[in-house]
Amino acid sequence: MRLTLRRKILGLAVASAALPLIVVLLLMLRFDNVITSKAKDELDKLGQANLKQIAQDVFSLCQTANELLQQKLEHSLNVAHGELKSNGGFLISSKPIKWAVTNQFTQEKLDIVLPLVYIGKTPIFQNFDLNVSSPVVDKVKYLGGSTCTIFMRMNENGDMLRIVTNVETSDSKRAVGTYIPSINPDGLPNEVIRTILAGKTYKGIAYVVNSWYVTLYEPLKNNQGRIIG
Repeated sequence: MRLTLRRKILGLAVASAALPLIVVLLLMLRFDNVITSKAKDELDKLGQANLKQIAQDVFSLCQTANELLQQKLEHSLNVAHGELKSNGGFLISSKPIKWAVTNQFTQEKLDIVLPLVYIGKTPIFQNFDLNVSSPVVDKVKYLGGSTCTIFMRMNENGDMLRIVTNVETSDSKRAVGTYIPSINPDGLPNEVIRTILAGKTYKGIAYVVNSWYVTLYEPLKNNQGRIIG
């Protein structure tokens, strides 16, 4: 079908009007892709920056919490030293006493004989009842809110027995008679025992009876533990 001159002119007019619109649409599409790519890059950068800031904030919060916890432990340890001194100190007699002891890791039970210990004039027997007062440790909990234990060395290996404690077992009793073995179940030396036997203070995470705690263990020094006849 032959096109008349009028139709040709009309077609050219329509094409002339449509071409800029098509060019504009193509430019907008390309511009939109560029904007989308840049927006994605900027959002990724913003997300990484936010994650970094969150990590730094969490780390700072953990540092602050650790510092406050360490201060609380130091305060409780000072209270324990003061209470032990005011009660007359840690005295070891020549009188033997039987203990039923339990490995806090393996739950293996043993019967052993150790010298009777006194705190001042108070003999230390196995007190499992939380409603019956125990010297030093209950005062520490009352004043500082911390768990506290007085240990006695069981043997040459350095196993440490809880003879006075306010640490609770799962059945709501004092964890008296449980002990920290010098060798862990994996065969490696227990870091708490190793540090204490070296005469140093242990600060850090440690397993206590049935859970993990931030702890502070310190050996008795300056003749606080004395032997009596």
